[in-house]
Formats: sequence, structure tokens, C-alpha cells
Amino acid sequence: MVKPHLTFCNVQDWEPLSFHQRQAASIVEVFRILEETVDQLFGMNLPLDITHLQALLSIVFHSLDAYLQRVLNQLVEKNHLYPSAPPLTRYTETAIPLIKKRLNEYKVLDDIMLDRLNELTIPKLCIRLNTLQYIQKQVGVLEDDIRNSWAAVRPSLNQTQAEEEPVEILESDSLTHNETVDELFGTTFNIIRDTAKDIGQKTCDLIGTRVVFWDLRDAFLFHLYRGNVESTRLENFLPDFDTVLDNVCGVIDDAVRDVVVISIYKASLEGFVWVLLDGGPCRAFSDSDIILMEEDLLTLKEFFIADGEGLPESLVEQEAKFAERILHMFSLQTETVIQMLMTASELISMGLDSNKQGHTNLGDAHTLMRVLCHKKDREASKFLKVQYQLPMSSDYDDTPLGDSTSRLPRMSDVLKRSTSIRWNKKRQSSFKSMKKKIQGATNEIRNVGSWLQLLKGMRDPNILGLK
Repeated sequence: MVKPHLTFCNVQDWEPLSFHQRQAASIVEVFRILEETVDQLFGMNLPLDITHLQALLSIVFHSLDAYLQRVLNQLVEKNHLYPSAPPLTRYTETAIPLIKKRLNEYKVLDDIMLDRLNELTIPKLCIRLNTLQYIQKQVGVLEDDIRNSWAAVRPSLNQTQAEEEPVEILESDSLTHNETVDELFGTTFNIIRDTAKDIGQKTCDLIGTRVVFWDLRDAFLFHLYRGNVESTRLENFLPDFDTVLDNVCGVIDDAVRDVVVISIYKASLEGFVWVLLDGGPCRAFSDSDIILMEEDLLTLKEFFIADGEGLPESLVEQEAKFAERILHMFSLQTETVIQMLMTASELISMGLDSNKQGHTNLGDAHTLMRVLCHKKDREASKFLKVQYQLPMSSDYDDTPLGDSTSRLPRMSDVLKRSTSIRWNKKRQSSFKSMKKKIQGATNEIRNVGSWLQLLKGMRDPNILGLK
């Protein structure tokens, strides 16, 4: 059997096939060649057995899997889009030191990463997502076509066997044969569906993160609540989101539109929380500010609900719960937050840090520390000075700049500075030891003997002849 050569396929040109067909032209051509291959095989009127079916499904699997792996390899990890970690400071009234330290809010990326990001614009990411959705739909059509063609040649095979084998043996062989065929189809096409779905989810997450943390970082992320809350309310930035959503809805397929909007909404909430906890020395919030910020969060939710025309209200409310709880922590008495921090520090020394997976969690030391850093409160500032020797927020220039020559204190350094009797050297060592244990991960590849198990592990990017 001749394998289809798909050297024409250039998946770097992510343009829609047409206004109504918003997937890439390359994937349409891939399926066309696969369908022609199926038609040619079953149209030859040659004797076929399960070996031929295995070979055909192998071609289908390799072709689509290589295409998917190419799509995956062109993506970037979304953590590259997040701003650099800000310095941890304590709130102080405005002061004018002779020399202010500069903030490093931009993460320096190498040229290769920047080139990849330049290719991953929001419209092109949307076309990728449309294409992945198209794959999930078309593999079902292709599977049905092959199943029907295979079933059509089975009667002649059964008739030939019936002339040579007893009835009992035929029934047993037929049952075993059908089970094998079903497993072949299931293994081949389910892996493709699952792979396309996983890459689609990663692409969708990247779209939301790119919108908020890359495309709108200067317009939204670096200016929301900068300096003061009252003059930089969230509603000022909603026209930017509105423009992005209009552009996205103009290119995304209706079948995946909602999941993309959800991704952008989640990223906007993540950006909102980033401003609260990682906004740097230029952000400090009073009790009256919290009331305004709660109103802003409500405004953001209403924007994405869009008077019932947007996302479901229940989903919007559910996704906003974490941001609401962070805001609630700012409204707590400073003494309460300090006690929570000391308790959380005790858990770290015992190796029970809830932040060890790298996620922001309510009540962990990393979150509580940042709440105190951004509280416009003298008691919080005094505590951070005595316990952690944090510098004053007024020591830093709050003008966004892309480089920094000063060494900014990081969370891992600060948590080691506490003079509290609850944070002695023994516990610091325990904290270091615990951090080492959670680094790294291993992948295991198992050698298998059967063809079906081998199929699950196939990865051959040369099948498509992709560059």
C-alpha cells in the first residue's frame, strides 16, 4: 500500500480556508488524501484481511498524529508570557529618596521565543483551534467511512471461510475478529481525538493568557490601580477587552467560541488577582479602595455576562470566587492576616506548604505575605519591616521600565529573613529540603509487544514531510 505523501502541507501558514470554513487549508487536504487512500484500497476488489486494515489505520494514525505534533511543537508554554516577579516591599507614605530603584516588570525572552510568539498571534491561534476542532469532527467521518468499507468486504471473506471451516470455529473466530477490529478502530481514532482535544485546550489557554498578559499587559495589567485605585478603575480598560472579543468572535468557529471567551475571562480574573498580589510597590490598597475594587470585579463579571448574551451567569460567578476571596482577605484586620501568616509559616517549616505546586492558594504564606505588602496600613508595614526587613515601597520608581540593575527581594529570600522565633534555622533548612523534593518530573516509556500497544506510542513527524 502506498502511503500518502503530504509534503505540500505547510502548517505555518495559519489562514482560514474561507469565510465560512475557518480551519486551515492544509488539514482539509490531509483528510482529502486520506479519504482517497481509503477509496483506492477498497476499490481495488482485492482480497483483504486484518493485516491490510492494520496497515491502513497505521497510515491514518501516523498522518494525523504527525500533523498534531507539529501544531503542538509550534506552541509556547504560557508561563513565558507572565511578567517578572515584582519586589516585595512594605507600604510607606510618599518619600523622595535621592536614588530610586527601578522595577523589572518585563521578562527578557530570547529571539527564538519572540519569533515564535510573533507567529502565535490571536487570529492565528484561533485558526489553529478551529483546525483542531475540525480534526475532532472529521476523524469520526473518516472512521465511519473505513468501518463501512471494511464491513462491505467482510461477506466475501466470511463466505470463503465458510467453505473451509466448521460452523463452531467460524462463530468463535468471528467474535474474536470483531473484537480485534473494534479495538483497532478504538485505539487509532480515540488517541487522535484525545490528542486533538488536549492540544486544543492548551491552545485555548494560551489565547486567554496572551490576551491579558501579553497583548494587553501595557494597556491593562501595568496600569490597573497603579498609583491609586480611584483614577484607574477597571471600567476604563473594558473597551480594550471589547475590541479583543470582537476580533476573536470574527475569526473563531462557533463551536469553540464560548471556550475561548471563557479562557479570556479566566485570564482577566488571573490578571486582576495578579494586580492585587503581584502589582509591585506602586500598588497599595486601603479599606475604601477594597470597596471600589469589589465594584470593579462586579463590573467585570457583568461585562462577560453581557445581559444574558455572553457567558452563563453561574459559570461567571463560579470562576470569580477566588478573586472575591482574595479581595475579602484585604478587608480583614491586619492583626488577623499577620496571625494567619505566622500559622502558614509554621506549616512551611513542617513541609506542608500548600503553595508547593506553584499555584496561588488562599491562606498560604506566599499569598498572605503579598496581602500585607499591598495593604495601605502602618501596622502591616511595621510588621514586615521588623519580621522580614522589607524595603519601603517608596524606594522604587513606579514608572514601568524593561530592565533593572538592582537586586529585588523575592519570596524565597524574604521568608528566610523572619526574626520570629517560629522561623529558626532548623525550620529554614526544612523549607529548603522540601522545595528540592518537588522539583522535576519523569516520564516513563514502556516497551510493549503487541501491535495495538505499539500503535499508542507511535510518533513519526516525517510521515507528513513537514519542515
